[in-house]
Amino acid sequence: MLERLLTMATADRSLTLLHSYCALTALAAALAWALDPRLLDGLNVWIKPLNFSLSLVILGMTLGWLLRRLPEHGAARLLVRTGAALLAGELV
Repeated sequence: MLERLLTMATADRSLTLLHSYCALTALAAALAWALDPRLLDGLNVWIKPLNFSLSLVILGMTLGWLLRRLPEHGAARLLVRTGAALLAGELV
């Protein structure tokens, strides 16, 4: 199972960078969630960043899985790289 996850995670360099960064931000948000007791409408303020980062990790790995089944060159790879760049901009 770990081998499959690593295969999906390294399908494309831009995706690897994206979900690696998202995993780091998820880890930071989880740590902040544990240490920061602030609430907004009854929820910890770090829940939304944590959920967003985790969802992008899952998205990146899913796109990596899909890219493994596509030809090496083509419009799909360009679209995935463009999407990864736009998501990275969204994170910043």
